[in-house]
Amino acid sequence: MAEKDWKWLLANPMSEKYVRADFWFDGRKFSNVAVRPKGNSSLMSVAASGSRRLSLKIDFNFFNSAQTFYGIKKLCLNNGFSDPTFIREVLSYDLFKEMGLPTPRCSFVDVYVNNEHLGLYTQVEAIDKTFLARHFDNPHGNLYKPEIGAALLNWTKEDVDKQAQNPGFASRENPNDPLSVRLGGRRLSDLLELLERENTPLEELLSRQAAGPFGGPFGRGFGGPGFGGGFRPNPGNQPPGGFGGPPPAGFVPDPNRPFPPGNVPAPAGPFGPPPGGFGGPPGAFGADPNNPMRPPMGPPGVFPQGPGMPPPAAGGPGGRFDPNAPPMGFGRRGERGFGGPPGPGGGPGFRWGNLLDAVGLKTNENKADHTALFRLLEVLNKCPDETFPQEIEKVLDVDQVLRYLAVSVMIVHLDNYIGMGHNYYLYETNGRFTILPWDLNMAFGTFGMGLARDAADFYIDEPVTNSFESRPLVYRLLSYPPYRERYHQYLKDLLDGPFAEGVLEERIDRLAALVRPYVEKDELKFFTLEDFEKGLNEGSAFGGGWGGWMRPPVGNPNPAGPMGPQGGQPAPAEGPNRGGRFGFGRRGPGFGGPPGMQAPGLKSFIAKRRLSVRRQLSGEIPSRPTEEERQQMMPRFPGMPPMQEDNR
Repeated sequence: MAEKDWKWLLANPMSEKYVRADFWFDGRKFSNVAVRPKGNSSLMSVAASGSRRLSLKIDFNFFNSAQTFYGIKKLCLNNGFSDPTFIREVLSYDLFKEMGLPTPRCSFVDVYVNNEHLGLYTQVEAIDKTFLARHFDNPHGNLYKPEIGAALLNWTKEDVDKQAQNPGFASRENPNDPLSVRLGGRRLSDLLELLERENTPLEELLSRQAAGPFGGPFGRGFGGPGFGGGFRPNPGNQPPGGFGGPPPAGFVPDPNRPFPPGNVPAPAGPFGPPPGGFGGPPGAFGADPNNPMRPPMGPPGVFPQGPGMPPPAAGGPGGRFDPNAPPMGFGRRGERGFGGPPGPGGGPGFRWGNLLDAVGLKTNENKADHTALFRLLEVLNKCPDETFPQEIEKVLDVDQVLRYLAVSVMIVHLDNYIGMGHNYYLYETNGRFTILPWDLNMAFGTFGMGLARDAADFYIDEPVTNSFESRPLVYRLLSYPPYRERYHQYLKDLLDGPFAEGVLEERIDRLAALVRPYVEKDELKFFTLEDFEKGLNEGSAFGGGWGGWMRPPVGNPNPAGPMGPQGGQPAPAEGPNRGGRFGFGRRGPGFGGPPGMQAPGLKSFIAKRRLSVRRQLSGEIPSRPTEEERQQMMPRFPGMPPMQEDNR
C-alpha cells in the first residue's frame, strides 16, 4: 500500500478504516483491494502496545465488484493473539467442520506489508454472501453477527418497541441518509471517505486525527480515564485507578456516526456524580463533566452504574432482557449483559446503539426485515414448555445448533455464545435459523471467562459462564430431555471420533511441524519459541494466568496491568517477547492480563477434557454447577472486588 496509508493505519488502528492496496498470494497479484485493521480485544491490545502486528481484513471487491480471490470476496488475516501455539484456530474450525457445520476455511500464511515481515498468521474466509452461496441452497436470507447487548438473544420485539420510545436508544443508522446506503456490504460514505483521505497529506490527516473527539488509538471509545481516552503505548507506573491519561491523538470522524456534542455535562446517575467507578479507588474510569462520553460510573467499589441507571435491584426477572435499562451499564446477573450508549464506540464486543444495531444485520441492509428474527426470539423467550419443541423446530435448525453446542462445550470456547456471548453468526433462510462458528483463537480453555474451576472441567449440562437462564438458546434446548440426550450423543461422537485419543494429538503434531520454521523466523510474535513448544504440551510460560480476564486469581487483589486497582504496575522484565514488551506487565498485551494468557497446554488440556466429559456423561462427577458456583457466575472486570448479592 502507499507508505502514507500504512503509517496512517499504524497511527490510527482503532478507527478500522479501509485503505487501498495491492495483494499478492503465491506470486499472483490482485490489484486495487481494500485493507483495514480488524479485531476486538486483540486490536485493542496491539493498538495499545504500539506493535505493528495488526490483524487485517482484505476486501477484494471494495473497488471492483467483479474481483474475487479464488471466488472469495473477503479474507481475514489473524495475528495469533493469545495463542502461543498458533494452531488453535485451525484445529477448532476443523472440529466444527467434522461435525457437519458450515465452517469457514482456515489456513496458515506468512504475511508481509510493504516488504515488512509481520510474521505467521492464520487466514480465514469471511462469512458473507459468498460463503452462504457455498453452503446454503438459498444464500439470500438475513445474516446476523450479534454483539454484546443483543447477542444473548434474551429479548423480543416488545423490547425493541420499548426502546423505540426512548430517545437514548436512537439507532446509529439513518435510513434516510443517502451516504448510509450499502453497496456490496459497505457504506457509500466509507468509499467517499477513503477517496478523500487518499488526497490528503499524511501530516494533515494526523493533525486532523489529533483534533478528534476521542483521544488515543482507542478511537472507538474504550480508554481512560473513563470511556473515550486511550492507553499510553507504555504506561509504566500510573496513579491508582484506571487506564492512565489519554494519548494526544484521536481519529477522523465518520459522518454516519455523529459524536455527542462537546462541553455538555454528563447526566448524573441515581448516586449523583461520584468520583470513581469500576470498583477501584477514586479516579478509576472517572467522570469528565465536560465530556458526555465520560459519565459518572457509580460510587467507588460497586458495579458501574451508567447515566440514569436504576438501582441494581431494578429490572426484569432471571434471564430476561430489561429494555428499560439505561444506555450504559452491565445489567444484573442473568439480564442484559453489556449495554452501551448510542454512538460510535465501545470495548471488546460492544456495538453501541439499540438492539437492532447490536444484532448486526450483514445482508439485505437496505431493506431490513427482521420478522423471522422476532419470531425466533419470541419462541426462545416466551413459548410455553409444552409447545416449545414443536415451535422451535419451525424457526431453528435444532440439530445443527446442538452439534454447534457440543463442539463449543468440548473445546471450552468461552469467547462465543456460551461465554462472552458474541462471536457467532446467525443465518436465516426461509424463516429458519442456523448458527455459524467464528473467531476461535481462544478455544481449548484459553479464555477462562471468570471460571471458578479448571476449564478442563467445564460443566456440560449447564455450559454457560453466567446464569443458565440468561442464555435461552442453551437453556431452552438443554432443558428439554430429548434434545439434551441428542446433545450428549454428539459429545460421545466427538469423543469416539475427531476428539478421540491420539487423533487430535496427531493433528497437533502435523500442524506444529508445518508452522515451526515460520514461528522460529517470526520476530514480531507475541510469545517466545519456548512458549510455542510448551504450549503444544504441558502449557506455556503464561500458564495459570487469570483464568480469564474477568477475575484476578485468588490471593492477588492487585494484578499487574492498567485495569487493576494499582493499574499499570509493571512486573519484572522477562525478555523482549514477554508480556512486558507491551508495557502491561507479565501477562501480555491488553488489560493487565487479557483473555487468553492462561494458555493451557493443548495436549494436556485435551487429555483432561476427554476424561472430564466422559465422567460427566457417565454420572461419575457432576455435570452442573453447585448453587454456590452459580452465585459466582458474574462477569467482572479485573480489579473489581466481589459484590454483595444485592449489588448484582
